[in-house]
Amino acid sequence: MDHAQSRRRWLWVVGIAAVLIAVLAISLGVLRSAFSGIAQQPDPSDPAWSLVNMPDVVGDEASEAHEKLTALGLVPLYAGGEEAEVLADAWTIYAQDLPAGQLADAGTHVILKVSEPWLQATTPLEAEAPEICDDQGRVQHQTGYQVDWPNALHWSNTESDRVWLRYDATIDDRPVLVDCVIGPSPVEVAVLQWDTAPR
Repeated sequence: MDHAQSRRRWLWVVGIAAVLIAVLAISLGVLRSAFSGIAQQPDPSDPAWSLVNMPDVVGDEASEAHEKLTALGLVPLYAGGEEAEVLADAWTIYAQDLPAGQLADAGTHVILKVSEPWLQATTPLEAEAPEICDDQGRVQHQTGYQVDWPNALHWSNTESDRVWLRYDATIDDRPVLVDCVIGPSPVEVAVLQWDTAPR
């Protein structure tokens, strides 16, 4: 009888110990997961967390680039410096000054150049357009562009036969200042500027 009671007592001790070990193991696992999750949270005071890895947005429509860059904490700015969202699919990114894969800190400006299909299809300068030189030796043309953008300023460098065009536009009901160069090579439209957001 004493032997049976001793055996039962021993089994109880083993069972309780097994339960305690299991509970302890589960608790340690939960704590480890919790602490590892906390450790992975960005710390604004740590400069390493302000670095972003620049994605490749060349060939993307502006809305696609917008999603990629804002997901990394980048804020879109137009050339005029006004914050705005880039949602118009007519804009296509053709160049970026920060190479894909390069790390940039929170103070870095990322310049994206965009092209617009409807600009590439625009008729060239009118041969009979009057030419008026400005004080920098550039030639100001009165062209068909002024029909569409009466506030546009555009000049041609007589040496390169390229036209520089600046005009006001509206995207998503927000005013935008657009600079572009039109010439024998593909249309260059600059710039959409992206800056890092505070974390």
